[in-house]
Amino acid sequence: MTAQKSGRVTMPLKILSMGAAVPARCMTSSELDRRFNKPDGYVQRRSGIEHRFHITDDVSQA
Repeated sequence: MTAQKSGRVTMPLKILSMGAAVPARCMTSSELDRRFNKPDGYVQRRSGIEHRFHITDDVSQA
């Protein structure tokens, strides 16, 4: 099934699968407060984020 639009032929697109991955290292906002010498709760108040996942240099996105 193809359709013509402005002289172009378009092909239907089908998504076969999806995936997601989360790095193993979870860093809390409290850890970042200590790391950057900020008062307790500073990073969470400023960003609204309680924790975030960090990847190490030896891990690829694939």
